[in-house]
Amino acid sequence: AEHLYNHYMDMTHHTNNGRPVSHGFQVAIGELTLCAFFDALFTMDLSKIDVDKCVEAWPTLEQEQERAKKIFKDFPVPTLGYEEITKKWQPKEEIRAQLEKVKATWPEFKKKLQAQVLPFEQMRDLFQRAGAPTKPEDIGLTNADIRRITDFVQLMRWRVNILDLAKRAGFYDELMDKVFGKGGVWEIK
Repeated sequence: AEHLYNHYMDMTHHTNNGRPVSHGFQVAIGELTLCAFFDALFTMDLSKIDVDKCVEAWPTLEQEQERAKKIFKDFPVPTLGYEEITKKWQPKEEIRAQLEKVKATWPEFKKKLQAQVLPFEQMRDLFQRAGAPTKPEDIGLTNADIRRITDFVQLMRWRVNILDLAKRAGFYDELMDKVFGKGGVWEIK
């Protein structure tokens, strides 16, 4: 998912001080954002997901297609979100099976994820030592820009990522608030 931030920036011809921003620097900000999402995820107990509530709230394909059309209406490729969500969307029965599996295996699954994902602060320290960007402003963006781009990222490719898990399990808004809300690492002021 971190590369999708880069794809968004490339497709919208993002520049900083009139110059293109390197692929690596764009991905670095995406990577830090994902690290923050995972840090937030690890504070949650997904073994307590209310699967029935999530499945009941799961939107139809048509609802998701309409959401994608709204988000991508002014995007250089306005059909992208629609096309990708059409590939990615799954019926309620599949969502139920996925969420039941996450719920049943959460402690072990969480440990596996934690073994693969560096915490935000550690990643930021590594990037700082390498001379890479450590905040959106370093590449000419704001925290609010990253928040807005995240909705595109969730819809941009058919592959399922942490943002899709958050949508399916009904904690997308909570995840956004933990990262972009008061006290979050990309707090929008």
